[in-house]
Amino acid sequence: MARGVLERLLDADRIDTLFEHTATHQYTRELLFSSVVQLMSEVVLGVQPSVHAAYQSALSTSGYLLYIVAS
Repeated sequence: MARGVLERLLDADRIDTLFEHTATHQYTRELLFSSVVQLMSEVVLGVQPSVHAAYQSALSTSGYLLYIVAS
């Protein structure tokens, strides 16, 4: 049940919409705020032991995202 609640709260579209409505000085170029939230949430929730591990795990699923993060 907790996982379902977190998945709903951390929904990428919801996060990006929130960012667009509240950000005053920040902007989105290529990396969406939801992508950063996804990486960080895996670390905070203990799915991955570090940001680097989360990054490496995502490498196999979204090479484009990781190219942008590394740039």
